[in-house]
Formats: sequence, C-alpha cells, structure tokens
Amino acid sequence: MAAAALLFSLLVALVWVASAPGKAAEVLGDVGGTAPPSCPTPAEDTLGDDPKFCQAFASVTGFQMVANGENAAFKVPTDGHIVAWSVKLSEPAESEQTAFENELKFGEPAARLAILKDKGKSKFKLVKQSPDVPLSASLGREPIFTLAQPLKVKKDSVIALSTSNWVPNLAHDGALTDEGDKWRASRGRMKCGTDPAKSDEENRDDILSSKAQKKIGTTRTYGCTYFPSRILYQAYYVPE
Repeated sequence: MAAAALLFSLLVALVWVASAPGKAAEVLGDVGGTAPPSCPTPAEDTLGDDPKFCQAFASVTGFQMVANGENAAFKVPTDGHIVAWSVKLSEPAESEQTAFENELKFGEPAARLAILKDKGKSKFKLVKQSPDVPLSASLGREPIFTLAQPLKVKKDSVIALSTSNWVPNLAHDGALTDEGDKWRASRGRMKCGTDPAKSDEENRDDILSSKAQKKIGTTRTYGCTYFPSRILYQAYYVPE
C-alpha cells in the first residue's frame, strides 16, 4: 500500500507538471543529442592529449546559450509560468565529492532556477528565483522538482541554473561541438578561469572566487562563455 501510494503521488506530480489550466507544458532545453555528465573521472584514460576528468557547475549562475546547435534554448517564447525544473546529475566518486564539499569548501550539492532579464551588453538582471533544492540524495539520477509556487515569466526571459554550492551536471564529451554547445556564466571577463596567460593556480583561484547571482533586482555581467560544454538542466514552461 505504501508503494502504491508513493507511485500515485509521483503520477499526480507528473500529470500536474504536464498540464496546467488545460495547456501542455513545454520543456525548455529539451534539445536531444549525446551529452553525458563528465563525472566520475574514468579510472583509466586512453585519450592521450584529450583527457577526461570530473568537472562541476559551481558557485555560479549560468544559462545555455546554444545546445545541440539550438540557439536560445532557454529563452521564454511568450508570457507564461515555469511550473517545474529538472537536472541531470552524475555521481562523482566519493573522493571527488569530498574534494568539492570539503577541500574546495562548496558544501553539499544544491541548485535553484534563476529568471533573468537581458539588459544588453552581456548584462542580466535577476528578476526572480526558485527555492534552493538539496541534491545529495539525487546523485546519479534526473529528478524533476515541481514548484509549489510557479514562477511567472515574461517573453524573452532567460531561464538559468544557479548554485551557491556545486552541481555535477556539466557535459564536455559525447557529440558536443564548439559552435553547437555553449553556456554563459555570471563571471567577469577576466575571471573565467581559462586565461592561457595565467597559471593553472591563478585560473583556479578566479573560478573559486566567483559567486552566484542571488540578490533579486541586481544586474550582473555574464562575461564568460564556455564551449564545448552543456549545463544539463531543463525547465517546464506553460504559456499563458
């Protein structure tokens, strides 16, 4: 009976996400393509000059500019509501989780949605955001989080993912391309962590010093673009 009740509650949640006021939800970011999360680091790397290693989305607000060749995959087409969101999580090795949580001091993984307004010249205003959701219990899965209070959004709003901690949901492998998979981050142009003129330690310090945009009403420069790379998240949107 307990299992049946749980299944029923899950089905109700999914139906609620799929339909609101008689309209089907659209999934922003559902672009297809092969984009596996980068964690955990493979035990043996056979790629020579192109090694694989675990990377995470950390202490930042970011949005996918191009995904699988689709431009503006997270731009809202008309006024409506965001009713739920999902994130595809890898399961880093225990040593990697310890490194992110304790050594790098990001704490346990958590995330939220951020609704941005494009102000031009790479500047974006944070107009609203969803509550933080802890993700430790969901590693290795793709959970859907239904919003108790749907977020009303205006046409051309940008749906971003935000974390003051870290999220193991970055993809760098699979069929990703430089032009087809790009995301933009809430970091200054000189703090992207990819400057070839800086040492590895300096680039790492730039990344660690970045912060997510979390104060409603503030405007931030999104000066860093990363490619080929994809943030693995989606938003469930119901148009008015």
